[in-house]
Amino acid sequence: MQGIQEILNSPSYLRLQERIKARMAQYTPDYYRERLPELEQMGATDEMIMQSQIPLYDRIKQLQDCEGCTGYLHCKRPPGMEGLVYNIDLYNDHIVTTQSMCEKYHEYIAEKRWQRLQEFSGKASQDHEYTFDNFPDPPKRLNKEICAAFYEFANNYQQGDKTKGIYLWGRAGAYKTWLMLALVNRLEQRRIPVLFIRTDAIFRNFKGYLNRKEPIDPIIDTYGSVQVLAIDEFAQESATDFTVEVMFEIINARYTNGLPTFYTSNYDPEKVYERAVRKHQLEDKVEAIRRRIMQGSRTAYMKSDDWRKRDVETIGGPLA
Repeated sequence: MQGIQEILNSPSYLRLQERIKARMAQYTPDYYRERLPELEQMGATDEMIMQSQIPLYDRIKQLQDCEGCTGYLHCKRPPGMEGLVYNIDLYNDHIVTTQSMCEKYHEYIAEKRWQRLQEFSGKASQDHEYTFDNFPDPPKRLNKEICAAFYEFANNYQQGDKTKGIYLWGRAGAYKTWLMLALVNRLEQRRIPVLFIRTDAIFRNFKGYLNRKEPIDPIIDTYGSVQVLAIDEFAQESATDFTVEVMFEIINARYTNGLPTFYTSNYDPEKVYERAVRKHQLEDKVEAIRRRIMQGSRTAYMKSDDWRKRDVETIGGPLA
């Protein structure tokens, strides 16, 4: 059996050593600078570079793996390192490396969150057809400033903006829901987290959850924390102590967190839930909801013609 010294002095081992030296000779400071331009930008010296060869080589290998990336699901990084990237910086005259997840990974996570969010949406299949482009001209002419405010928000709002939502009210058939859906559809196109819900459908769904003994807290939390919430037909459900309590919890959470909420309703914001007040003696809770709406949203009255006279054929003259 060969001794260790014999192995170290063997021609084959010496040839291996020579090959290793020749290979390592190519890893000069210029080699790293050519592949990592940021080294030049941060003013890294030759000595700094040679002392940090292993992390710098890892950075080069990562860049090679990521070349031509088509998305996180097709990541070519080694198993267990998918989406992981190395970053280099200078600290106290030493090159330091940090690890983070790549942009494609964050895009993938954002899309997953978006898909989960849609599970809570109250939109019907045909609701995506309502846009600003096909919004009818008559209500647009009657409500130019309101339409402009919705359009401005839908196209320019960014997450974190402190822009208030809008409480839009008016009589039935005033195209309030159409305008709301136009806003929601545009925000969805821009991938701004937004939910559209109809109040009557909310509480029907809650009833189903409770009958199945499933918790409704995650749903309430989602409505209270989504970036933009659009509530259609607000205060038009058969209000009870429970529904008013839940609605206050949602609106209050959004107000506290400075999140914009949009409403459509047939009721003046100062008169919402009047029947609930009379029937269930909910003065304090309803007043709290009204106060939060007024504090957290701009109000707008949607002018309209008489919807009952639209597209009506008459004989012997116009309707009185």
